[in-house]
Amino acid sequence: MFLRVITPLLLVKNTSCICMTTFNGKTQSDYDRMFEEDEGDRQAGETNAGSRNAGRFKRFNFSFVCPRCLLRGITTQCDHTKTRIPEWQSEERIALVQWMMRHDEDDMKREALGISTGNGNQCLRSELVDRFISLPRLPPPDFDVPYLFVAIDPCNGKHSVGQRATSEFTFLTTYVNPATHQTVLVGLDAHEIVEPEDWIPTMHNHAALLLRRPEFKSSTLVLMIENMSGSDAGFIRMHMEKKFRNIIVMHEKGTEKTGIPTDAAVKRNMVVMMRQRMQQSLMRISAHVTSARNNANENLARLATQLKTYVRVKKAGAEPHMPVRESYTGKVGGAPDDMATMLMWNNLQKDVFLTAPEYEHLRHIQIAH
Repeated sequence: MFLRVITPLLLVKNTSCICMTTFNGKTQSDYDRMFEEDEGDRQAGETNAGSRNAGRFKRFNFSFVCPRCLLRGITTQCDHTKTRIPEWQSEERIALVQWMMRHDEDDMKREALGISTGNGNQCLRSELVDRFISLPRLPPPDFDVPYLFVAIDPCNGKHSVGQRATSEFTFLTTYVNPATHQTVLVGLDAHEIVEPEDWIPTMHNHAALLLRRPEFKSSTLVLMIENMSGSDAGFIRMHMEKKFRNIIVMHEKGTEKTGIPTDAAVKRNMVVMMRQRMQQSLMRISAHVTSARNNANENLARLATQLKTYVRVKKAGAEPHMPVRESYTGKVGGAPDDMATMLMWNNLQKDVFLTAPEYEHLRHIQIAH
């Protein structure tokens, strides 16, 4: 309706269109794509004085949850935006609506707090995520763990040096229990970066803290770096190989290029595998989750939120004759999805390492620390 009914009205000279909507996963992604493309044209226009494609939209997001509480995953506890409450509403009425909708968390967040949440395109049901988070935490393994699988998201969000990033530099580590076939989350760090070197101490400390634990003292680090730009993956490899000896770096299939690219097909497989592992209770959380920034519990809460808001969306082609494209994202309402993505990425690439022929010769390498 937006493109066929509302958009043609903009042909009328000197008209403006004011659109208001309660976002769900799909509409948020559609709007985000349109706004991001407009922002890209605006930035191009700043370097091209003759450009007419700049500043088409003014965007306003209204929410009763501040950005920090949204990032930390404590949306229902936020009380930092009371001044935004319009005169026809009140704190008491908002609290009443939250209580009445308390059994449907997604609807409550969307309708009462102004937060975009998952819908029918939600990849992982909220109940499934809640069960994963609430399962009893596993004690340290009583066997020598041969591999620690470290998924790394190099924070390739749209940002410039000196500006806040739209995504987070993320390290997520698991190991496999061969007796139970369970994948166990044992390390989690994620934070925004401003300068490229901001993440180096966290990366080093994340790995060092894990390798100091008795159960991991002989473990080899298997780095699975999501590679979108190429240079970031190589930079990470260089720094990790300088600091640690027991390292295997996964590479793009059919090449020796550091890092692994991702696309919609890979993300689809990630989601399917994660859903299956959660349903079978084969994805678990350690009783001792290592965090270089000492905020493991906060990160786990944020991880749960990101898993619940991870959705499948369909995007129209750039031209009418182009096919509809499928995409997977949790970046709704400007919130990051890096931890959720890295958990699913880790789960997928770990299986690739343990079964793919190109890693067979590496699976037998164990170098003492």
